Amino acid sequence: MSLVILSLVELDKLNEIVSNIEKELYLLDDVRERTIRVSRDILRISRIVIACIHQDKIDEAREKLRQLSKLVDDLMEMLKDYDELKFSGFVRNSLVEYVEAHLFYAVVTKSDIPSPEDLKVSPSTYILGLADSGGEIRRRIIALLNQGNIDEVKRMYDILKQIYHRISTIVIPDAIAPGLRSKCDMLRNSVERVGSEIIYFHLTRSIRGINDENSK
Repeated sequence: MSLVILSLVELDKLNEIVSNIEKELYLLDDVRERTIRVSRDILRISRIVIACIHQDKIDEAREKLRQLSKLVDDLMEMLKDYDELKFSGFVRNSLVEYVEAHLFYAVVTKSDIPSPEDLKVSPSTYILGLADSGGEIRRRIIALLNQGNIDEVKRMYDILKQIYHRISTIVIPDAIAPGLRSKCDMLRNSVERVGSEIIYFHLTRSIRGINDENSK
């Protein structure tokens, strides 16, 4: 008889545990849905910031960055008790884009480079965003070359090379910084392509100068 009573008590306890877990899982699912929406907003606005910078709409980019910082603050507050969501792929991807936007803005405007602590992101998220910023820096350099702004080209090319040389020395597992190796390969490609573009620009300008001199 005592065994039957004990079993019923255990079943009641198990039912209580499962009921509590069910409530927590429903809450987790609700937080997940809200997290996805905020992450999409972060991703979208980060891309707008980058587009604004390429279009020299710096004031608009700065305002969008303020919006982004507020969104990231809200996201971190939402996820403070949910590590399983905080370190999920969709959150990481949006924060990598957020870091990229901030770093690209800092490079173009000659502002102080924000740290991971400034941006409230993990070191691995930061380094992935830094690697991705190389592609946007390359695009900016090509535009500056077309404008003939050689001094700014040199400054940004030096930064691009520094980013690559520094990141290329980091050897960590893909589980820590997913895709860092492939991003580093793309970064190296950006450095090489920009170097070729700069050489081509100088050769073209030299040939044009010789032709102009001969035509006099």
